[in-house]
Amino acid sequence: MRARVASGGVPLPELDDAGLVELARGGDQAAFAELYRRYIGPVHDFLVRMLRNRAEAEDVAQDTFIRAMQALSGLQQTANFRSWIFTIARNTALNRIERNKRLRPLTTQVDDEGEERELDLVDETRFADPQEVAGSAEIAALVWEAAAGLSPKEYSLLDLHLRQGLDSGEIADMLGVTKNNAYVMLNRLRNSVEASIGAFVMMRAGRANCPELDAELHRIAATALSPATRKAIDKHVAGCAVCRKTRAEMTSPLSILGALAPVPIAPDAQERILGEVLRQWPAGTPAGDAPLPQPPRRTPREWLQAHHTLLAGLLTGLGLLLVLVLVPGSPLGNRLFGSETAPRPADLAVFVRDASGAPLGDVVLGLYDVSGGPAVRSGQTGMDGQVRWSSIPPGDYIVMVAALPGGEGLSGETERPVRLEDGATVELTIDIRPVGGP
Repeated sequence: MRARVASGGVPLPELDDAGLVELARGGDQAAFAELYRRYIGPVHDFLVRMLRNRAEAEDVAQDTFIRAMQALSGLQQTANFRSWIFTIARNTALNRIERNKRLRPLTTQVDDEGEERELDLVDETRFADPQEVAGSAEIAALVWEAAAGLSPKEYSLLDLHLRQGLDSGEIADMLGVTKNNAYVMLNRLRNSVEASIGAFVMMRAGRANCPELDAELHRIAATALSPATRKAIDKHVAGCAVCRKTRAEMTSPLSILGALAPVPIAPDAQERILGEVLRQWPAGTPAGDAPLPQPPRRTPREWLQAHHTLLAGLLTGLGLLLVLVLVPGSPLGNRLFGSETAPRPADLAVFVRDASGAPLGDVVLGLYDVSGGPAVRSGQTGMDGQVRWSSIPPGDYIVMVAALPGGEGLSGETERPVRLEDGATVELTIDIRPVGGP
């Protein structure tokens, strides 16, 4: 495709996202190709780590940009193309994972030269201190292994936030929540995952520096970071000078996760996907250099016929409106004359279970309105793993897991959207899975 410039002679690569989106909406394929080249690298990197397979990542990347191309006219904030394309990529990947019901092993993949490429390689340019580089390289494999134990939804948010650089406002747009809710959600996720991955690293590597920790982990037969194992590790570290020193000298697990090197897309795959995307360019879309087609001019007779049709439609609509208002008990009449029935409150039951499907008690939950603000309801699950809330106004909410028993780190599903209809009784199940567990 030949080099292109925008009106005024500005090269396309120098335009911002909003400018390219406007050109692409007008039918400029080169402008959309520039958006593609700008974001295919980060999108591919994100998808490889989500799907743990290069071929599937390329397939989902192609679907992502085709969907973006087809829905470009619906993008309201043209400057938000980055968060929008990642939203499409995330949703498409989550749907693919749900459809496959499994994830492939994610420690390595094979590059185009047939060499094994580690997904836990660290981008050393992210660290200013050489000692940090050395320390991070030693535990990067453990950090990546622990991150793999997160639910796809949790990992996707961490990757987009820590590795792709989306802020809380962009995450809020992605999830359809307020910026404040997204900030709180990311904070909780960062803190819980930092603590859980830190404990996982201590279980796998820290025990080599401390015979007492190693003996304790052998005593409880710890093979995965269950809540009980995490509690034992935290208790030991609190009273062990050796382990406190090991943990203090450990590079932040989230810093390492954020510094994992990008997985580049092969040049031939990049161009092949672009070709497939542009082959599905919407038919009838005007070319970038061609003037937009103008609507045909109407004759006076056609204008008169159109006016008569419009008047007849207005009279019909007015008659229907009068019927809706005057019929006893109609919703519109009730609203106008003040006799509308008040919305009935809803009830919500939340059931929390562990990886084995057993009920999980003492889990602190909060119910938040998607529009923001403090918790509408809060509570703690009983021994049956349930908490029940009643008399909730109908609307859209988010159920958040605030804390696990004994202050354990959060893993698995930490937030679930729920819609409460007028007078409904809704049951919701949340699965909690330990980091590093099965």
